[in-house]
Amino acid sequence: MSTTNTPTSRWTRAEIEAFLVREKPRYQRIELPYGLATEGEDRRTSSDSLLPARLDGKSVLDVGCFLGHFSHECLRRGAKSVTAMELNPDRLRQARTIAEILGLDIDFVRGDIERGTPKGPFDWVLCLNVVHHLKDPIRGLDNLVRATRERLVLEIAGLENHTARKLVFGRGLLSKLPRPSLDRRPVAVIGAGRKARYDELFFFTPKALQHVLLGHRNTVAKVETRASPFRGRFVVEAWKRRFDELVLVCGLPGSGKSTVCDRLQSGAAPEFARDVAIERPADWVFTGPVLLDELAEPYIPKLLFHYDLLRGSALANCGFERDAALEVVDCATRVRAVLVWADPKLLRERLEKRWREAHGDNPSAKARREREDRLDFLANPERLSGLLDEWLAFAKAKGWDLQFVDNSGRLERLSRAEFFARARRAGLALSDSSSR
Repeated sequence: MSTTNTPTSRWTRAEIEAFLVREKPRYQRIELPYGLATEGEDRRTSSDSLLPARLDGKSVLDVGCFLGHFSHECLRRGAKSVTAMELNPDRLRQARTIAEILGLDIDFVRGDIERGTPKGPFDWVLCLNVVHHLKDPIRGLDNLVRATRERLVLEIAGLENHTARKLVFGRGLLSKLPRPSLDRRPVAVIGAGRKARYDELFFFTPKALQHVLLGHRNTVAKVETRASPFRGRFVVEAWKRRFDELVLVCGLPGSGKSTVCDRLQSGAAPEFARDVAIERPADWVFTGPVLLDELAEPYIPKLLFHYDLLRGSALANCGFERDAALEVVDCATRVRAVLVWADPKLLRERLEKRWREAHGDNPSAKARREREDRLDFLANPERLSGLLDEWLAFAKAKGWDLQFVDNSGRLERLSRAEFFARARRAGLALSDSSSR
């Protein structure tokens, strides 16, 4: 799509020429009224490669907008709103002036992607030729993913970048030889950046970016990479997971979480299903942390998510805040959580039975250690109480609608007070700090 723009500008030719002479805006070529233009690379081919033909009704964040070329293109392709973010104050001022000359309504903000993004999320997020300049690219990528509702588009400086080739292969003839096999490996190159404005430079292969976005981010459903029209770069498109409704079925191992999910999904517990607003059980998709990678479709209207609370315990060495499996819950518009309770003594009995069925008479040393660790944890009232207290506080901080069921025998709905009463009878001392 052409970036030619001929609006009715309030700027005269003399005013625009004076601006170009005074500011000398460079890097992106942007066509202005009266046949004038900024100096720089013509990115129209890149626009057609990086952006869809239409962005009707979408909100867009353009991170590192420079003079604003891609922000302009998003508006021309029908975007509902565009926020352009730039760290350099001179570029930001120039970008604002150019948008004013062209009569384009863009919200320009000064910001650093490593510190955060403007309030979102945004349907589309663009970050083009920026990541290799960051001091902490992983934090920057985290913030970009967090700001994205639907699609994240990155243009990345790869190992074919001239600076990256010097870092990897040195100078001379060897640095010019193609290394196609290297791009197929998850490689990141770190440079000292002595001749750059930043202290460090980071260059990634496509496989490395796929590992970072897919392997470390449960909020991303799929990632595609392709060559960029710009030499030495490649394009990454990441599709964010989206759910309209998510029901989180959580509990300790052996509490019967899978049974609850099966009964909800099959329609065998209609009254309880109505309590958690599951009206058409067949419409709900079941998954959990282990099965999540099988959900390649970014948008799933209704999700039933199975979660073992021991993932947040000392046995997993992470805590709920650091468990990547729970990131997926943040992709839902509405979240309801069901805590499945069973007496700890019954949990130990169920664990022993399942373990014997799974490992038989000749278990491995690792399996025996895992069994002993879990049984010890479930037999320790202080550790169990602490874990449940942490979960209740975590759920409150997230603002989840939390309900309780007992699955010791038949499925029984519990009030909050009944849940705490049964926990006390089982020897647990819950502080319930989440209710204060």
